[in-house]
Amino acid sequence: MNALCEVDERRQLLGRVLDASQLGLEALDLVVPAVEAAERLCLSLDAEDGVPIAGLCRLVRWAMEDYHGMLDNVREEAATALSDEG
Repeated sequence: MNALCEVDERRQLLGRVLDASQLGLEALDLVVPAVEAAERLCLSLDAEDGVPIAGLCRLVRWAMEDYHGMLDNVREEAATALSDEG
């Protein structure tokens, strides 16, 4: 009985990981284009402050893209673990 509870808890946790990572991916899919637009806007200003801000936007975008890749990996691992459980 205890082993069945542990398997059920594991499945629930993996399901939550899948749900949370999907929400994270969806959020990133909304935010990344906004950061890209901010970067373009700052570059188009061609002002003294625009270039450093555009560089910061680029770094933020790269970090978000890396995080997107990590969430993809988490989802893949969780899905694999769930299918192995089933």
